[in-house]
Amino acid sequence: KTYHYNDTATAPEDPVREGDDKYEYEFKGWKPAIVPVTENAEYQAEYTEKAKTPAYKLGDVNGDGRVNAADYLLLKRIILRTAQPTEDQSKRLDINGDGTVRANDYMLLKRIVLGTVAKP
Repeated sequence: KTYHYNDTATAPEDPVREGDDKYEYEFKGWKPAIVPVTENAEYQAEYTEKAKTPAYKLGDVNGDGRVNAADYLLLKRIILRTAQPTEDQSKRLDINGDGTVRANDYMLLKRIVLGTVAKP
């Protein structure tokens, strides 16, 4: 839209920025602030980035809302390939966050269950 000298630009409807699997975005305002026109100006939407909280607890392999020995035993079976994880369980298995599920995740979960390290 075109505005003339000394007109006050009207901000359009607040834009929406789609989130991704890690973040949600909330419209914060315009940069620079919208003021009466004295020269050519471009405005850019600014957003507040908010990390999404996963809908599950890391280490809660069986999905019962707790991280305990049952999860530890199920992870052991999955690592030994005597049990196949569901898609939902697969999200909860990478306890140390290195992108793979291996014995070190199993050992970390054991320490969490035993209380020798903090729960994630």
